[in-house]
Amino acid sequence: AQVDKKIAEKQASSVSTRKNLKDGVYTNHTGGAYGSDAIWADMFRPYGVVNNHYRPINDKGTAKIKQLSHNGDKVITITKEESEQGNALNKQLGNNTHDLNNRNYVQVANADTVLAVAPIVNGKVTGGTGSAVRMAEHLNKDVYVLDTETVQWYKSENGKYVKINYLPKVANNFAAVGTRGIESYPTKDKAGNW
Repeated sequence: AQVDKKIAEKQASSVSTRKNLKDGVYTNHTGGAYGSDAIWADMFRPYGVVNNHYRPINDKGTAKIKQLSHNGDKVITITKEESEQGNALNKQLGNNTHDLNNRNYVQVANADTVLAVAPIVNGKVTGGTGSAVRMAEHLNKDVYVLDTETVQWYKSENGKYVKINYLPKVANNFAAVGTRGIESYPTKDKAGNW
């Protein structure tokens, strides 16, 4: 989607900001999901990074969220307004509009840089990670994707992913997101049984 800078700036400024404004302090705005979100948090925590895990309004929490909270991370329920803003942007970009994708909006709106771990298939990042990446691109954030197929870093530039030969520079406020597919985790069957 073509970026309308005025809309993007309005959307970015309208979210209730939870950015960390202290020099030298890094904040990871993430979702606390199994897989990439939790692994990023576990990797960053020993270096003093603050991990904010945003959750949908009616979220019941998971064992992983409880573990992340126990480890000192912040678990933050997004507001109704934030969910509605995420819903509107997801619709505009053609993304699915379920609670987790709407929650992704808060993650990327609070970040200056987005780091994602996901497969790039036919030039696109798919799933919920793809939704977060498209929102970040629309909001003019720096977006880097570690492609799980090639294990190479790519930078989003003008709607394309360009291979880079350096590690991404992380802003003080960043969102580390990605696929759940890099970790085994408990799931329910169609009947709701674990």
